[in-house]
Parts: sequence; structure tokens; C-alpha cells
Amino acid sequence: GDHVISVKSSDSCIFRLNITVPRAHSGVSWKDDILPIVTSKCAISGCHNGVSRPDLRDYNKARTYAAVIKQFTQDKTMPLEGSITEEQIALIGCWVDDGALNN
Repeated sequence: GDHVISVKSSDSCIFRLNITVPRAHSGVSWKDDILPIVTSKCAISGCHNGVSRPDLRDYNKARTYAAVIKQFTQDKTMPLEGSITEEQIALIGCWVDDGALNN
């Protein structure tokens, strides 16, 4: 994000520098982190297994719905059956914020 750095010299002059620090990727992986959550918590009978709702095990479908997945897991309206941990919710949020990469 955008930051202002202020430095005060020995003779009390204040110098300000505006900098922008780009967001780095979190390193969350679709294959290693997100897909296991989706497979065990979302793609169960009657949910996102491709029968009545999109099969979120399919990366392209998951990417299409990434922002909604993040919103619904953070506000705890999904998954409908069972629950996911705060750590899993954070992983999903990071994956989406990283651009929902197929990594």
C-alpha cells in the first residue's frame, strides 16, 4: 500500500518520503491449499459437486466464483454443511487476493 516515511535529522529538519509497496503473493496454492479444502468441505453430496451447483473442484469454475467464495466463507454462510477453520478462511482470502492463481 501507500506509506509516508518521516525522518527527523539531527538539526530537527523533517524529511518525508511517499512510497508505494506492492503487494506480494502470499504463496497460497490452488493445488496444495485450496483444492483440499474444496474437496473435503464444499464438493460434497448436495453442494458443489457438480450435480446441483457448480463443481468447485474444477479450477476454472472455482476461479469464476473466487470473489463469492471468499465473501461467503468470510461471512460464514458457506460451507452449508460443517465448517472450516479460521486458517482455511484466511487461505481462501489470500488465494483470491493473489488473483486466484492455478498454482
